[in-house]
Amino acid sequence: MVMRPMIMALAAILALTGCVAARPSTPGSKTPAVTAETPAPVHYQGPGQPWLELTEAWQTDAQPLINIGRAELVADSLVITGWGSGPAEQDSVVLDAGRGSVRWQASQLPREFALGPKARSKARLSNLAGWAVERGDDGMLILPYHLGPCRDGGFECPTTELKPYREHGLVGFSLADRRQVWHTAPVRSAKPRADRPQTSGFQTYEVVGATSSAVLATLGAAGNYFTDLEWDAAERQPKTIAYDPTTGRELWRRKGFVAEEILVDDVALGLERSLRPGATGGVPARIDAVAGTRLWSMPAETSVNWSSVSRHGAIVTETASAAAGQFLVRAHGEAQPLPTVSSDGPGWIMPGRRGPLAWRVVPRSSPGGSSEGPLLHAIGQDGRLTLGATTLPHDAVSATLGWSGYVWVRLASGRVQAFDRTGRPRSPEFSGDIRLVDSDRLLVTRPDSSRLRLLELD
Repeated sequence: MVMRPMIMALAAILALTGCVAARPSTPGSKTPAVTAETPAPVHYQGPGQPWLELTEAWQTDAQPLINIGRAELVADSLVITGWGSGPAEQDSVVLDAGRGSVRWQASQLPREFALGPKARSKARLSNLAGWAVERGDDGMLILPYHLGPCRDGGFECPTTELKPYREHGLVGFSLADRRQVWHTAPVRSAKPRADRPQTSGFQTYEVVGATSSAVLATLGAAGNYFTDLEWDAAERQPKTIAYDPTTGRELWRRKGFVAEEILVDDVALGLERSLRPGATGGVPARIDAVAGTRLWSMPAETSVNWSSVSRHGAIVTETASAAAGQFLVRAHGEAQPLPTVSSDGPGWIMPGRRGPLAWRVVPRSSPGGSSEGPLLHAIGQDGRLTLGATTLPHDAVSATLGWSGYVWVRLASGRVQAFDRTGRPRSPEFSGDIRLVDSDRLLVTRPDSSRLRLLELD
């Protein structure tokens, strides 16, 4: 799933640097095409799912965020990250998962801290959008930091005394008591190019995935455009760095790989450089998130962008084809072509926890749509495309979250409701967005609202 916009993420993520041998060639030279021969869907003949019995554990408005980008359950803490009503600065808030009360938030941390007793200068938190990870019985909130840009280590100095580079790192704080647990060694970013001052600024450094086994950070381009990615420049080549979440020790770093997410079973999914001339996308690849070894990639001339990403896989869209073919990429499976989606209709959503691999809503106006109402498509674990036996409500817009045998569908009213593969409703309607934070707990959030509701499955 993802906090920043996908297009910006592609570029910011893709501008990183590191050190591993060039990737080996892969069989074939072209991306498999999604063609008109894609089998027509068959009506789902299996059993329906039971009605979801949901109990409200708690509801609260007493927290500062009004737009939630990410929610993670770690031990007995629920960590939410998003934006408040003030300046467009992000924040991370640690809640008591059992009661919904606020324990502390990242904005309460000192913005500057010492890297060690012998450090000449202090480090400064770069932003307050953190990542929560498990660590023993508790957990940690990981935030990015940067060192002062001045040659003397300070943060304010004349232009002539600025360093031609920047230094970045990560710092981890205990969820229980806000204690600083560890910090990583600073990583130096490339200096801006003199011939491209408008688009080639200082590279950005951000966490893109974190689990109890590895934390992945990328060092990216300043302009957030694919053209800023300089794969051939040794100093500015994209880089991904992995850290041990227990100690902050560096595990590995890899040039030419731009991580996007850590999938289940500690598989990192990201992009490598496309060898297609004039490519505006990259090549999906899987890397062992702990060891850093390369596991698999699509053919070297693939050119795709991210469409939807979760811990269970990703949907990618071709950038070099008028048909805009889409593929499903999983942790331990080949890329599976998905039926073509019309440019004006909602696409496939990312794989969910168990159940079907992908879902989408087919509007009445789309090719293959029904005049009777929107239809529900699902790709099963066996790769078969099925069609719901009944139509969805007439105001069904798009699928938003796949989980087990259920999919949450957004309605034009802004409400969401769960359906099963038959197309029948299996929950009440809820206002806002549904987020899965555990196998049996759902968080309901509302845009531009501080209200949170935690639901438990009975």
